[in-house]
Amino acid sequence: MLKTGKKSVIIAGLIIVTGIFYTATIRDGHDWGGDFSMYIHHAMNIAGGRDYNDTGYIQNPSLRLFAPETYPPVYPAMLAPFCVSGRIDLRAMKMLNIAVFLLFLAVLYLFFNRRLSFASSAVLVALIAFNRYFWEFKDNVLTEIPFLFFTYLALLLVSSRGRFSRSAGKMVPLALLTGLVCYLAYGTRSIGIVLIPSLLILNLVNGRKITVSSVISIVFFFTLMVFQAHIFHSDSSYFRQMSFDLAALTANAARYARSFGELWVNGYSDLSASIISLVFLLAAVAGFIMNLFFTEAGRDMEGRPRHDRWTIEIFLFLYLCPILIFPGYGGSRYMMPLIPIYIFYALSAFRVLLRITGRERTGVMLIATVLLITYSGAFSKADFGPIEEGPYCRASVELFDFIRGETDTGDIFIIGKPRVLSLYTGRTATVYHDMESIEELLALASEVKAGYLIKGPFERDSDILLPIINSGGQNLKRVYINEDFEVFRIIDR
Repeated sequence: MLKTGKKSVIIAGLIIVTGIFYTATIRDGHDWGGDFSMYIHHAMNIAGGRDYNDTGYIQNPSLRLFAPETYPPVYPAMLAPFCVSGRIDLRAMKMLNIAVFLLFLAVLYLFFNRRLSFASSAVLVALIAFNRYFWEFKDNVLTEIPFLFFTYLALLLVSSRGRFSRSAGKMVPLALLTGLVCYLAYGTRSIGIVLIPSLLILNLVNGRKITVSSVISIVFFFTLMVFQAHIFHSDSSYFRQMSFDLAALTANAARYARSFGELWVNGYSDLSASIISLVFLLAAVAGFIMNLFFTEAGRDMEGRPRHDRWTIEIFLFLYLCPILIFPGYGGSRYMMPLIPIYIFYALSAFRVLLRITGRERTGVMLIATVLLITYSGAFSKADFGPIEEGPYCRASVELFDFIRGETDTGDIFIIGKPRVLSLYTGRTATVYHDMESIEELLALASEVKAGYLIKGPFERDSDILLPIINSGGQNLKRVYINEDFEVFRIIDR
């Protein structure tokens, strides 16, 4: 059995190698996205002492699900130091994401090492660290990685509270720290608020009462939450989007379950990826069921006593509820906080199955070989060069130059990527909704006082805008064109 020092060296080495690999493979540029531009715009406002909400984005009343008017302030505050000069330093922002990801891996190990053997915990960390899905996120200036770190740090703190509950000298600082980290998760992504009911339910389930330390954590959390709502960002726009639709819930559940399959894409065979995905999903379900049984008995999957029963299960349930109820599908990134739990359950089930069959060594070698081939295949097909499509490609830069040089600062634009346009040009913009006629476009332009329409190289632009442009007649006058974009002056006669 390895000593604690050697285990720490192995995990530290794993994290360092991950950091070197991620840093060496940072890609120039950024994809079109949209969310990233809002985070950077908020960060630039913080760094420049401007109004946090002044992003130039106008919400389309007919398409509120497209994006909220503002985003929570924690991630923009983290980015703000890289915006002090007034320039957008994407590489520095990506380096920040990598650093936070490495911290997340350390916290992940500490959290799951209490529930798995050292070998299984190390494998879990490695499967996350060297998965192409996570690797690709390093080049996205988004909240997913910071949210992972703050969420699992909060869960680690919550599960450690029992050790210090009798010592006021340790209990109060830990309670305040827990409240702070829960807020940082919430202030990064609003769904982090589920950590608070998770804490309350854990108290009631494990201790049948709400402890003083939990009260301190919750009061501190809500104090920071109220401050955020008054100074930076309110979640009212999110709550307006929430509605219960059984059909949407069922569809979301199926799509999010399938989204785990993105972890096992190998770049060569969809069939083999689907088989691995199905095996891991079935194993995760089996591990979840077995973990419920052993948790009730007070022991983890390794047979060791558990002092923080139900931590994972309660968080899993409370996190899934708003994700499934939300009417829109957020994509696989909404499932990122659950991927470590999914892998944890799968590894737990594999370990139990291999012990029962007596083929532990053979099974481990087989699983390791399959995953090594999968990961190698995925990275052999990965693009390590600059991101070709996005706001940093030549056609986009030329468009932004034209808008900054040939339009007034008060002009308002309609475009499929309004938040990106606002960030790189300083102009106000909104997005168009599904429409079929020039009259609908003119009505939107009148409502938001837009003077320009931009068609870009996006599928939705071709489907919706192109027919309207072709029938626009004298209401649309083209004033600029390049290989990807056309700019039209809107003339409402």
